[in-house]
Parts: sequence; structure tokens; C-alpha cells
Amino acid sequence: MIDLNNPLTFKHLDPKDVYGSTGLLADQCEQMLNEYYDTPFFSITNNSEYLSAQNIIICGMGGSAYGAHILNSLYFKDLKKPVTVISDYSLPKYVNSQTVVMSISYSGSTEEALSCVEEAMNRNAKITGFSSGGKLGDILKSKYPGFTFNPKNNPSGQPRLGTGYILMGTLILLNQLGVISISKDEIKKAIEEIRASQKEVKQKAQEIAKEIQDYIPVIFAAQHLVGNAHIMRNQLNETSKSISLFEDIPEPPYGRIKISQR
Repeated sequence: MIDLNNPLTFKHLDPKDVYGSTGLLADQCEQMLNEYYDTPFFSITNNSEYLSAQNIIICGMGGSAYGAHILNSLYFKDLKKPVTVISDYSLPKYVNSQTVVMSISYSGSTEEALSCVEEAMNRNAKITGFSSGGKLGDILKSKYPGFTFNPKNNPSGQPRLGTGYILMGTLILLNQLGVISISKDEIKKAIEEIRASQKEVKQKAQEIAKEIQDYIPVIFAAQHLVGNAHIMRNQLNETSKSISLFEDIPEPPYGRIKISQR
């Protein structure tokens, strides 16, 4: 029987050290905060047209879109401009020179994200984004505001386990674009809270894992937690290789359903 408190008992099932990455969320966030929060990507002197754009499109697949999903639901009532998340090859027809297209690809080689960048170029949209390198990194370095990061705190190398990188990178760019507003001190406090609660979260996760074994979890969330529910579903599907579903309240697609507790 696997002992969830002893990584050695399941090391053979985790050759890429996904377990190690799950404990580094705070380190990932702190790294991005220290390296990029104070970097002026969009300033009045060199990129003022980005600040005056009418809407924001965030392009990303899977784990690379995690930050967009969280921030879009968390800041929904406070967004100063429309923000749309696209996980596909194409952009909406309304994208034009007054649109900022933010392309996010952990690897920098995601087909869909690169396709959207090419389309954004053809429409004279304002392009930004970030990655750990790859073709997207090369495009951004050539002439667009953005950055490439070193994923040193994600030993697994899996984008979905680099949530801190994706979340903080998205937050930093949206903050500088004036779409949301959050101070460095607020972020530092949140990182401290993550560290302080890590032991409790780990214990709770182990309890939940035992409870949902052999079941298909259906995750419900509302308002500011919808993005988190999206990620939880993805992590269960991809990392645990277990089917799970998520829906936002108050409009699940199943009509009237009765929920009971075991």
C-alpha cells in the first residue's frame, strides 16, 4: 500500500518528480516576483500604445492558461478592460490594432499559441507574452515586450506543475497593462500565506485523495473560485490520470441534480 507521507513508496510511479514540483508553488511565485515585477514592460516612453488598448486576449493551452483562468474569475468585478481567454489556433474577428494579444506558452513551442501570435501580427495587434524559451521566446526577444523565465523551481518540467510561474507571469503583465491592480506587498503577503499553510494543505490533499479514490470527482465553484476549480479538474485529469469534471454555479449543464454526501 502506498504511503502518501513517504515519497519513496511511489517514486517508481513518479520518474519526473511531479511530487517535488507540487511543493514549490511559493518558490515559483517568489522567483517571478523578484525577477519581473519591477521590470517596466509597458511604459509611457516606449510602449504607450499597449496601455491604451481597448481589450486583452490571452492565448494559452492547458497549464499555460492557468493564470488567465484564475485572474479572470478572481478579478472579474475589477477588470478595467475586457479579458478573453483563447485556447485554440485562431483569434476572434474583432482583434485589431487596439487589441493586446498576450501569448503564453510554458515551453514556447505550443502550436496554438504560436498560431495566434502569427495571426495577431497580420492584424497589427499589440503582442506580448512570456515562456521559458522556444520559438515564442525568440519572437518576443526580437521586438515585443515580454520575457523568458528559467523554470528552475519545477523539477518535473511539466507546464501544469509550473502554476506559480504562469500565474505570476500573467498577473505581472496584466498589472503593468493597467487591467488589474495589485501591489508587490500584497503578493509577498500571499506568498507568505502559501508557505504558512503548506503543511495543512498537504495533509488535506492526502485526505481528499483517499476519499475520492475509485470515484469521478465533480467540482463545483462560483465567482472568484471558478478558475481554481478549472485547474483542480485539469490536475486530476492530467496528473492523477483520473477523470473529473467541473462546473460553475449557478448554471451546471445537468439540470436539477441531487448532491449527497457519503
